[in-house]
Amino acid sequence: MYYKDKQRFLDMNNITAIEGLRQKSADLGIAYLGNGVRYSAPVDDPWFLAHKAIPSFSAATGNKTIWFHADSQGRAMGCTYEVSITQPCVVVMC
Repeated sequence: MYYKDKQRFLDMNNITAIEGLRQKSADLGIAYLGNGVRYSAPVDDPWFLAHKAIPSFSAATGNKTIWFHADSQGRAMGCTYEVSITQPCVVVMC
């Protein structure tokens, strides 16, 4: 990533994928999840990790609640995908 004119850009030509995603016959896709969700219990799913316990106090009810926030502001996931387009076999019977 780099900054240009105070805007953030991702230079897709300079990405080096991990070994498992380097496929000559496949395209690489990258999905980004920005996680601003809070949870009522810790989350161990690698995509939604949330273990930061933050107490919350309600002035209206006087109740204290513990919310779990994401371990990071965002996570990225890479996938490879291949598409094969073939012509169907046509059998002509006379």
